[in-house]
Amino acid sequence: WKGATQMRGELVTKARISIPSCFGVGTGSNWTDDDLQEALKWLLDDMRFINGGMNVVRNLTCDEQAPLKNPAFRVLLEAQWWGPKGEGRRCS
Repeated sequence: WKGATQMRGELVTKARISIPSCFGVGTGSNWTDDDLQEALKWLLDDMRFINGGMNVVRNLTCDEQAPLKNPAFRVLLEAQWWGPKGEGRRCS
């Protein structure tokens, strides 16, 4: 199970770097603390963060008919498996 722990740690590290920009809350965004807390609460309620068609910046909407279509999943998979230090590069 050591491999699972390592992979989880790698994903967390990569998520901290790339996920905020997927939701429009990265550095350089003009969010107040209250707005950011409201947006994060909205994302976590009913697991909305997994849906595609995300619009967090303007009006907190998402396409609930597109589960697992959030671009954040693609970003993480590409970083984990095909990024500069990706596992896919080691296996090829």
